[in-house]
Amino acid sequence: MLRLIKWLLGLLVTLVILVIAAVIIIPNVVDPNDYRDELSAIVKDKTGRELTLNGDLKISVFPWIGVKTQGLTLSQPEGIDGNMLSVDTAQLRVKFAPLLSKKVEVDTVVLERPMITLVTLKSGLDSFSGLSDDEPEEVEEDSATAAVALAIQGVELTDGKVVIDDRQEGSLLELSDLNVVTGNLIGTSLADISATGQLKDSTSPDITQFDVTAKALIDTDTFDVQAQDILAQIKQGEFDIDVALGNVAFIQGADIKVSELTVELKGAHEMQASMPELTANLDTQVAAIESLKVNYQNLEAVVSNVSAKKIIDAPSATGRFSVPAFDARELVKELEVDLETSDPQALESVSMSADFAGSLEGALVRNLVVKLDQTTLSGSASVVNFDQPKLKFDLNLTDLNLDSYLPEETEEEEEVSGGEALAVPMAVFKDINANGTFKASKLISGGVALTDIDVVVKSTPGNVSITPSASLYEGNLDGSIVFNESGDKSSLTVKNDIDLVQLSPLFSDAIESDLLKGIGTLGIDLVVTEVNGVQSNEGTIELRAKEGALSRFEISNIAGKLNSVADIYSSLSSTDAPEIDDAAVESSEDDTTEFSELLGTFHLKDFLVTNDDLKFNGPGFEITGAGQFNLEKENVDYRLNLVIQEAISGVGGDAIQKLLGPNLSWLSGKQIPIRCTGSFDSPSCLPDVKALYSFYISSKVNDKKAEFVRDKLGIDVEEGEKVRTKDIFKQLILKEALKDDDDDGALTDESREVPIGERSSELGADEGQSGEEPVQEKTKKELRDERKRKLLENIFK
Repeated sequence: MLRLIKWLLGLLVTLVILVIAAVIIIPNVVDPNDYRDELSAIVKDKTGRELTLNGDLKISVFPWIGVKTQGLTLSQPEGIDGNMLSVDTAQLRVKFAPLLSKKVEVDTVVLERPMITLVTLKSGLDSFSGLSDDEPEEVEEDSATAAVALAIQGVELTDGKVVIDDRQEGSLLELSDLNVVTGNLIGTSLADISATGQLKDSTSPDITQFDVTAKALIDTDTFDVQAQDILAQIKQGEFDIDVALGNVAFIQGADIKVSELTVELKGAHEMQASMPELTANLDTQVAAIESLKVNYQNLEAVVSNVSAKKIIDAPSATGRFSVPAFDARELVKELEVDLETSDPQALESVSMSADFAGSLEGALVRNLVVKLDQTTLSGSASVVNFDQPKLKFDLNLTDLNLDSYLPEETEEEEEVSGGEALAVPMAVFKDINANGTFKASKLISGGVALTDIDVVVKSTPGNVSITPSASLYEGNLDGSIVFNESGDKSSLTVKNDIDLVQLSPLFSDAIESDLLKGIGTLGIDLVVTEVNGVQSNEGTIELRAKEGALSRFEISNIAGKLNSVADIYSSLSSTDAPEIDDAAVESSEDDTTEFSELLGTFHLKDFLVTNDDLKFNGPGFEITGAGQFNLEKENVDYRLNLVIQEAISGVGGDAIQKLLGPNLSWLSGKQIPIRCTGSFDSPSCLPDVKALYSFYISSKVNDKKAEFVRDKLGIDVEEGEKVRTKDIFKQLILKEALKDDDDDGALTDESREVPIGERSSELGADEGQSGEEPVQEKTKKELRDERKRKLLENIFK
C-alpha cells in the first residue's frame, strides 16, 4: 500500500513537473509562427480561400491554452475581389484543466476592428460559396463526443464593420461602429448582451443609430435560444424609436414565439404600436398574430386574426383591419396640413373596416365599409401586380356631397382659360387598368346633383370604356366614354344623352345662374384626339328646350333700341343715312325672354363652337341665328334675325307688338338683323342700323308710290303692300285697253280693275289659255277678252 501511494505521489509530482515544464518551456521552445504556412495551406485546401496572418502568432498553455494573432485576413471566393474577413486582433483561449473532464471552457473571445464583407453578384455567386458542402457528411456521435460540455465566458467585439452588398437586388447595407459585449450565453442562466452601432441603407439618406440591451441564453444541446427584457433605442433622422420585447423564444430551430412587443415613435409625430403575441414556424413557413394595435394622434388602427404563410419563399397574409370613428379634422390639424373644406363640419367622423388578403403580388379587400360623416361606401376591391396595377371593384355609395369636402372658391384663385379647362387629361385614361361597377344613391359634384348612379368600367390594354347612367333633375342621363390608344395617337369619344331635364335647377346648381329655364334635352357627341401630346377635338351638341325662358336677353330692350332709331328716322328730310347712336343693348341679370321653343345644333372644332340653325320662338316673335362661340377666349360673335309677328295672340305678344309703336309698323313681319358680341358673362346685342335704314327707306318709297298711284292714277293699293313699278304699268295698260269697250256697256265682274297686291285667278287662267280663232263671227265679249289677253302677254313678256 505504501508502495502504491508512493507510486501515485511520484506520478502526481511527475505530472506537476511536466505541466510546469510545458508552461515554461513550450511557449519558449515551440514557435507557432513555424506553422503559419501549413495553416494557410490547410485553409486553401479546404475552402479555396487565402488565409493571411500579417502579425505574429502568440501561444499560451496554462491555465489557458490560447492563441492570439494580429493582421488576419480571409479572401473572398474566386470571382469576387477583396477579403471576406479581416481582423486587426483576434484572441481565443481555452482552460486546460476542464479539458481533462471533457469540458470546454472558453475565455472571452476578443475581436478588435473586425470587418466582414458579404457580396452577392448578379450571377448568384456569393461570399459563402465553397465554405460548406451542399450535402455535408453525417457524423456519428459517440458517447464521448456527446458528453463534451461547452462554456464561453463571452464575446467582446469592438469597432466592427459589416458590409452586405447585394448586386442582384441593387442594395447596399453598411453596419459600422459596431460594438458587442456578451456574457456566457451558453451557461446555465441568462447572460447580459449589449450592442451599439449605426446602419446605412443605400435606399435611405438617413443613418440609423441603435443601442440594444437584453438577456439571453443558448441551450447547447438543443440550440434553443431564449431572450428577455429586450430594449432597443433607434434614432433615424428626426425620429427616435423605442422598441421593447418581453420575451423571444427560438425553439427546435424552427418555432418562434414573440410576446409583449411595444414600439413607440417619438419626434415631430408620435406613434405607438403594440402586439401581445406572434407565433411562427420556419419549417412550415406559417405565422399568426392575434392582434396588432397602432395609435397615431387620435387615430387607432387594429389589425386582427392575421394568418400568414410562405413567410420566407412568397409571403402572403389574411386578416381584418378596422379604424374606429375618429375626428379627421383634428388629425389634419395636428399634421399641420392646410385643408379647408366648404363645410366646416366635414370629416368630423371617419371610420373604416374590411377583411383583407395580400401578398407581394397583389391585395384584396372584402366586406369594406368606409363611413365619411353621414356617407357610407361599401363593397370589395382588388389589385393585381403592384408594378402595373390591375384593379377590380364593386362599390356602392350612399348620399355624398363631394363639394362639402373641397375648399370654397375665392376671387384670389387663378382663373383658368376656357381652353385650359376643356383640355382633356389623356394621361389619366392611359393609366386606367380597371374593371368593375360603381353605384351611388346620390352624388353632388360641381353643384350638380345626380341620383341613381350606375357606372360600369371595362378596360383592356390600350382601351377603356366607361358607361354611366343616372337620373338628373327629373330627367335621365345615358352615355359612354371610350378611350383608345394606338401608337402615338390616342382618342376619347364622349357620347351622352340628357333627356327631359329641368333646366332651371340644373343651371342654378352647375353655374349658379338662371340663364335657361324650361324642359330640355341635350345630345353630346364629341371626339378628342391627341397625337404626340397635341390635342384636337370635334363633335356636335344638340339642344332642344321647350316652354322656358332665356335670361340676360330681353326682346323689349332691343325693341326699345329700335324705337330710338325710328325717332331719328322720322325727322329725316333727305335720303342720306343718319348718324345713329349705335350703342349696344347691354344685358343685365334681370333681363328675361320667354320662349315656346329653343332648338339648335352646335358644332365643336378645336374649342370653336359654330351654329347655323338656331330657332328661338316666343310670344309675338321668331328668332333665327347663326354664329360662333370661342371657348378658349370665352367670347361670342353671333347674328340673330328677329321677326316681330304681324298677327299675335297672347298677352306677351301684344306687349311686344305695342313696343314697336307707330314708328316701327314698317318692321312688322320683317327680319330684323341683330349682332351679339362680347364675353360669355356679359354679351351685348346691337341691331344692324344699316339694314334698318334700308328697310325704312324702302317703306317710305312704297308709301310715296302708293300715294301717287291712288291720287294721280286712280289705282287702288292694299295697305302696307309693296308697290312694284311693273304692277303699276300692268294696271295702267289694262285700264286703257279696257276703255275702248266701255260703249258696249258696263264691264262684267270678270273685267273689273284688280288692285295691286291681288292676283285674279281668272287672269291667271286666261294667261294660260291658248287656242285657234273660231270660224264663226266673234262676239264683242270675245274680242274684248282676246285683246286683254294679248295685252297681258305683251306686258309679262
